[in-house]
Amino acid sequence: MILQKLRLMGYEGGRTILRDYIRPKRPLRDSRRTVRYETAPGKQAQLDLAEHPVVIAGVPRVAHFLIYERL
Repeated sequence: MILQKLRLMGYEGGRTILRDYIRPKRPLRDSRRTVRYETAPGKQAQLDLAEHPVVIAGVPRVAHFLIYERL
């Protein structure tokens, strides 16, 4: 894609020299999005948020919940 755009602008060089030029300028990609780590039992927890429609005293409402799980 970049090579095609450059060719339209008059670039006559090859693909290899372009790749060698761009490579050090590219941001490094994350090897993993989530890095897992383990802790001793009871040292880590998970918290989730949820909402659910309910009727309280005949009035429709949305109840908000926090769900806490100790791992």
